[in-house]
Amino acid sequence: MSTPEELNEAIEANATAPASASNSTESASQHSLKDQIAVANRAERRALNAGRGKGRTVRFSKVIPPGAM
Repeated sequence: MSTPEELNEAIEANATAPASASNSTESASQHSLKDQIAVANRAERRALNAGRGKGRTVRFSKVIPPGAM
């Protein structure tokens, strides 16, 4: 998976390139800049959440001594 820095570099490169190009046999186009920025933001959020881990949740429990019932 790409890092957020690589995604930001790709967005900058795509912003300077033409949106679509074609010749006699082929044509090519890119996703909109808005979509590319959304993907980069999503990747950054995933990278931040990946370090949290699933085992670090806070659990509350009620402690009842054995003879209290």
